[in-house]
Amino acid sequence: MPEAAPGEARAALGARLTAAREAFGRTVAELARSRYCACDACRGIENLRVKFVAHSGRAVIHQVRHFQSWRAST
Repeated sequence: MPEAAPGEARAALGARLTAAREAFGRTVAELARSRYCACDACRGIENLRVKFVAHSGRAVIHQVRHFQSWRAST
């Protein structure tokens, strides 16, 4: 499959990130409406936020047990 042009790739990524953010918002709203208890976690559902990081280029991924981290590679 041919690689997308940079502008097309950015647009596709933007559309996917927008869809993911909207899905996250819908899920948070649904969880807030169907709260089962009054614990701190359930009371704080409306405060949940999501952050996306996009990177283009080489990267180094480190894994320690089940945790992963990455950094840009030069």
